[in-house]
Amino acid sequence: MILVLGANPAWQKIARCTRLQPGEVNRLRSLEICAAGKGMNCAQALVRRGERTLLLGGCGPGETSWEEACGDLGVEAASFPLEGGIRNAITILDETTGLSTELVEEGPSAAHGAEQLVQILLEQRLPNAKALAICGSFPARLDPDCALDAWMRHPAPLVVDSVDFTRRLQLPDGFLRVVVKLNLQEWRSILGEHSPEEVLRQAQSKWPGIEPIATLGSEGSIALDTFGGLLRIPSPAFPGTSVLHPIGAGDAFCAGLTTIIGHEGSLLEAMLEGSAMARASCMHRLPGRFDDAELPRCRDDIHFAMS
Repeated sequence: MILVLGANPAWQKIARCTRLQPGEVNRLRSLEICAAGKGMNCAQALVRRGERTLLLGGCGPGETSWEEACGDLGVEAASFPLEGGIRNAITILDETTGLSTELVEEGPSAAHGAEQLVQILLEQRLPNAKALAICGSFPARLDPDCALDAWMRHPAPLVVDSVDFTRRLQLPDGFLRVVVKLNLQEWRSILGEHSPEEVLRQAQSKWPGIEPIATLGSEGSIALDTFGGLLRIPSPAFPGTSVLHPIGAGDAFCAGLTTIIGHEGSLLEAMLEGSAMARASCMHRLPGRFDDAELPRCRDDIHFAMS
């Protein structure tokens, strides 16, 4: 089983309009609502990829609809309590320009006892886990150290897509693989305004032995392997089609990384699969989702360069 800690879930509302005009009345062509958040997006992409997956995330009092949504997607779920209802995230897609605007609610704090429950749930599951993915932000009053402490006591292959957790990251003696995937802006918020290549070198200097990845949006991704080699995965254009929903593509990328790392694959293999899943996700109307028929074609589109 793969474990996903997505501590800050969201209900995603995707609105499409022909042209977004700020300050004017905008008519929507469609509105869809789905369970989301970085952890949920990653978990359901893993399930779609064929991995048995347990999502550990927050849930408000009496929110049975969230558990039902997890079940509908085939995601096993375990929850810790939030003080209020799951937050909302709104994506507005301008179909003329292809640009997306994201509005994200702050969300409730974790309730009393949440940290202890997260530790207990992780320590119960980590000994038998193929990998652990930690995705997104942590709600107020949920210290990332509660997850870090559990992982350090029961190390498993780890994929990190969380600024909050990366800032606290420590490496236990004899740790297994650790892959940290952040976008370039997130890396710079931690390590300073450096080039992508230098950011990765700084990361590996701060946390020796990790495999850091920086995603670069439309320019693809770049990584540093444990031997100091730079891996570059360009992002091909989308000929003949427009990007339908770029939100959640990074979460699909994380799912691709996690499934390959969980099966002891190489960093290159993990990046190629992550890039293909992210590309397929961009062509789906919902965040982090992809069509089974699209993924093989996306794999064929991806190539790499090594420095």
